[in-house]
Amino acid sequence: MDLTSFEITSILKLIIALGLLNVWVLRFNQSTSYRGGDANNMKEEFDNYGFASWFMYAIGAFKVVLAGVLLWSVFVREFADLKPAIISATDILTVSGKIFMHDTIDIIGLLVLSIIMIGAIIMHIKLKDSMLKSLPAFLMLAMSLVCILLIVFYYKEFYYMAHPH
Repeated sequence: MDLTSFEITSILKLIIALGLLNVWVLRFNQSTSYRGGDANNMKEEFDNYGFASWFMYAIGAFKVVLAGVLLWSVFVREFADLKPAIISATDILTVSGKIFMHDTIDIIGLLVLSIIMIGAIIMHIKLKDSMLKSLPAFLMLAMSLVCILLIVFYYKEFYYMAHPH
């Protein structure tokens, strides 16, 4: 079975969204193997990094909202069967072809998430944590970057099929 770049992107967005919700909603006050330093919950982890509580809540709010946006982008397209040709009126950004409004929002959110994940990796290094503790941040970073590339190349492919040379 060959998966299209659209299907792979949808699967990755689901994994990212559910992972963010798991960490920031379900396991916020729980100890995990991946917490920075000797932290037993999210507040202790951000304290270990030297960040204020407001920063933790700002990062958490961004990640929960991004999870919602990613879930929305997957299910609106899947169940409403919105295809690029139908929603071309919402085109707001061109990158290697056509990127549409909800994909632009995904790309911006995934870029910001990538920056946050780089920061998380740096914080784990600062605390001299084992590589295992940085693994979720590395995986989120990798999945975010792959999603961005697949979104761009999906539309590049779509654009060239619609506009043959």
